[in-house]
Amino acid sequence: MNIKWRLLASGSLQEQPSLDGWQQLLSAGGQESWFDIIQAGSEELRSFLEQLGLHPLQIARCVDASNDPGVITFGETLLMEYPTAFDAGSGEPGYLSIIIKPSVLITVRHGSLPALDELEKELAAPAAPLLRHLPQILYLILDQFADLNVNAQINIREQILHLSKKLADHHASVNASDLSGLRWEVDKLVSLIENQLYCVSGLRASDAKVLQESHRKTFIQDLISEAEVAQRGVYRLENRLNNLYNEYQMAGSDLVEKRLRFLTIVSAITLPLGLIAGLLGMNVGGLPGTAYPFGFVVVILLMPVALYLGIWAVSQITEALDGQVRELTVLKVENHLQQQLFRKAAQLDLAFFETPTFYDQFTLARNQSYRVQNVYYQFTAIAQNIITAIALFTLLGRISLWIPAILLLATLPRLVGVMYFTRRKADLYMKNVPEQRLTGYLSWLMGTRGDQGDPLVSNP
Repeated sequence: MNIKWRLLASGSLQEQPSLDGWQQLLSAGGQESWFDIIQAGSEELRSFLEQLGLHPLQIARCVDASNDPGVITFGETLLMEYPTAFDAGSGEPGYLSIIIKPSVLITVRHGSLPALDELEKELAAPAAPLLRHLPQILYLILDQFADLNVNAQINIREQILHLSKKLADHHASVNASDLSGLRWEVDKLVSLIENQLYCVSGLRASDAKVLQESHRKTFIQDLISEAEVAQRGVYRLENRLNNLYNEYQMAGSDLVEKRLRFLTIVSAITLPLGLIAGLLGMNVGGLPGTAYPFGFVVVILLMPVALYLGIWAVSQITEALDGQVRELTVLKVENHLQQQLFRKAAQLDLAFFETPTFYDQFTLARNQSYRVQNVYYQFTAIAQNIITAIALFTLLGRISLWIPAILLLATLPRLVGVMYFTRRKADLYMKNVPEQRLTGYLSWLMGTRGDQGDPLVSNP
């Protein structure tokens, strides 16, 4: 076990060459000491802490290898287990057990803490800040690790920016493993900052006498402010990373869509050619052109012409029939709708015509009646889309049954969103009907009841 003993005297830390006389000095009081314990064994650490008169629970927490972030106060002694930073090669954070009581500060390192070594060098330098009490040293220690969080956030921010640029320039150069590794780093940093904020909040809530003075509480409040700022910053990084991951998935979906579109075009081209090749390849007698030497060339030349003429003829016939059917359907739907509106109005009592709610519904039905005519167009579009989807899913299903299933699941969020916002759009139309009726009524009063308008409106 390696213990560094420093005395706080005349505003600076004075490192002692040995531990001789430390117990007598603490018993006499008057000077404040900082003990930094490095690479301590369990029994050695327990023996040293017992000489300080600590509570057994505090000693057990310091000796226990499984550290949990938090603050424990017993009498005038405060114990805080503070997570410092994650090791680059492991998923476990390093911990610093901090014990503070009147005239004594003890730091027990659990793992490598080079940041604390740098702080000790800075405090021992000639240009070191003036040190007045031990809570100030505690503040400097925690602030040193808070600076590490800032550097980690800057590093992650640069990595996100680099991946975002790579994704924009060349999507294939970004791998899912890159995003997964970056997400792991962000999750570790989120956990670390949340635990640190929990620890410094425990300092503020502690009733330890050594932290009760107002100017010492100012240091703790500053630490809490830094931890809260770091927490908001890492949450923003988490959101940016989630957005980057969504962009990566969208780019991947676009690439898959392009490949599927190419496969669909290739299938549409090869299917007719396969059919024709099957017909011409039948080994039966009576096939035309078998005795003609240029029969194969003629068939090859006639194939695209026949295909074009067939497609053109079918499209012309379908367009003509579609136009006639649409016109007749629109007229029939419009006549039926007007008949239903007038029939409903004739059946109602006169009291309904004096109710604003009825007028709102009646006006909305009359103004939006043209939308019913679109039912036919929507039905034909749905029918076409269903036929296209069946053909596409049939082709893709021959490759793998998972592809149609994934495509169907991918469309469910959009279906839910369309249903939700269509309902909101209908509610908005209904909500604006009274204003529309009022505007129409005022327009009728001012402009269509004669050249002078209504006297009650023109001359109020």
